[in-house]
Parts: sequence; structure tokens; C-alpha cells
Amino acid sequence: KNKVINDNGKLWIDELDNLVEKYIHKFKLKNIVLISKLTINFVFYAYSDIYGDVVVKFCKSYEGIRDEINFIKNCNSNYMVKMHYYDYNDKVIILERIKPGDTLDKFGDINYRLKVVKLIYDDIYSNVCNDNCKRYYTSFCNKANNSVIINNLDNECKLMLKTAFEFYSEIEKSNLEECVLHRDLHYKNILKSDNTFKVIDPHGVFGYRVFELPQIIKSELKIIDNNDLTLNDVILKVSKCFNFDFEMVCKVLYIDTVEKMLYFTLASYEKEYIYDCKNICNEIISYL
Repeated sequence: KNKVINDNGKLWIDELDNLVEKYIHKFKLKNIVLISKLTINFVFYAYSDIYGDVVVKFCKSYEGIRDEINFIKNCNSNYMVKMHYYDYNDKVIILERIKPGDTLDKFGDINYRLKVVKLIYDDIYSNVCNDNCKRYYTSFCNKANNSVIINNLDNECKLMLKTAFEFYSEIEKSNLEECVLHRDLHYKNILKSDNTFKVIDPHGVFGYRVFELPQIIKSELKIIDNNDLTLNDVILKVSKCFNFDFEMVCKVLYIDTVEKMLYFTLASYEKEYIYDCKNICNEIISYL
């Protein structure tokens, strides 16, 4: 609640009680359970007499819920979570609850997980540009030009930001295909559903498809079983699986890590988060 209010969300918080009551009545919701780790959205599980087991998500940001709704609407993949209902004005979305719902990081080895996520990656995208959705590069530039962020970066971070822009300029010259990206395709957003997996929480950002890969790489790095693999090993496996040049994947991971560093700075995260980003960037540079 405090995080939302600090992000200019007090008005939304004040409206939330009435919105929740409205949808409890509208869809006959019961057995409501708040999810354990809320961020800036309000999400709960429930049983609906109309739809069965559901996930109900209220968003503070109109743009955020709009882009998620539009991505799911325009995606015909069986790997995408089913959307039962949405309302742009109320900034709400009602989704199927995926069961058993175990996340991809709980399954197999790195080769198995990459095979699964590659099937999903190849199937969920539409190449139709949504003129209303955010662009990856615009979002990156907005952070890079934010005076609050810039004033809180040390000299090493500023140099990394400069390098990230140089890498992005190089990638732009590669004539890669752009499409609407999920943008948060990490393993916690890929859930087991009976005999298959389904994807949740798309952000709907327009950009190069190679920019999906950093979240996959970072998902692998978080898995304890892969402690014997170096970052270089993971990048090699991912670049080979998704058929992208190793150096390009390194540069994309660098850009995305710098972007995360800018976000951590703006949100006043502990310095250890910035430190971890720096370490990844410095290691990537050693590969190039």
C-alpha cells in the first residue's frame, strides 16, 4: 500500500474497496485469497460461479493493464493464459487460474527448460504493431534522461549507460524484426498447466525479439543447480537455442541489465542490487 501511494497511487487505493466489491458481486466471487507477494498491483485468487477458479488483477496503471489485455487478446497461442473478462476503465482483468501452477524453474535441467521456453517463444508472438503500446527503446531513454536517476548514478554507472546506448545503436543496424514482446518471459511467469505450460503477465512492449532473452538468462542464473555453469555458458546455450549471435545476446543482456540498474536507482533499491548489475555488466564486457 505504501509503495502504491508513494507512486502517486493514493486515488486508486481509495477507489479499490468499491471496485473489489463491485466485481465480487458481478462475478459471484468467493473463497478469496490474496496472493502472498504483491508488488504494485492488487491480485487475488477466487472461485467464480461463472468461470470457476480465477485470478483477479486490479492495476494501478491504465497503460499497464491496457498492454497486458491487448497482448492476450491478440495472441492465439495455446500457451497463453486464458482471459475471461477485462475492463479498461476499471483497470481489471480476470484470468483462468492455472493448475497445478508450478513454475518452470522447478522442472528438468537447463536443456529441458530452454526447449520449453523456445516452444512458447516461437508460438506466442504476433508481428502486428500495436501503435499504442510502449516501445522498449523509448522506455529505456525515459529512464536514461530522468534527472533523478542521473543525479544518483556514480561515474561507473554513467559509463555503463553510455556503453548501453552504443550497443543499442549497433543492434539497430542489424535489421532485426520487431514485434510486440512479452517483455517479462522469466520462468516464474511460465506455469505448469496439466500436460503443458502457460504464460502469464505479458507487458506488451514493442521491440526486437532478442530482448526477451535477458529474462531467460537471468532465470537460469537463479537456479541453484546451475552453479557449475558460468554466465558465459548460459549465454552460449541461450544464443544457440534461440539462434542469435553470441555477441548480440551479450550486448542485449548488457543493455537490459543497465535498464534494470536505472530502475533500481529510481526506486531507491539497496546498493547491493546496483552492485550485482555492475558485476554482470563487467563480466559481459570481458566476453566481447
